[in-house]
Amino acid sequence: MDEVNLRNQIERELSAGLLAREQGLEGKARVCARRAAGVALRHHFSRRQPQLAALSVVDMILAYQESADLPANIREICTHLLTRVDPDYNLPVPVDLLAEARILIDHILEELNRHDRSA
Repeated sequence: MDEVNLRNQIERELSAGLLAREQGLEGKARVCARRAAGVALRHHFSRRQPQLAALSVVDMILAYQESADLPANIREICTHLLTRVDPDYNLPVPVDLLAEARILIDHILEELNRHDRSA
């Protein structure tokens, strides 16, 4: 997938998440945040570890989280994206998954760009 299509797909998911949030649908916003992160991760894995690109979004987040050189804040974002909601469908931690997904996505894409420049 080329860079423009990749970014467009990510932005569509994040925009859908913001719209869902505006409509009071925080659960749907969280799903969109995970899907946006999944788009970036699938691209990352398709270029670096193709065997992992077919995994579910949750499994890709888990695999990425295990990267040895991952900064602590990015590892924590992965944890937040994997956190289950409570019985009332609320996250047990006060985080904005849309904002955190954007940070994770930026990290993934910058990492790929650095790798491409050094190759």
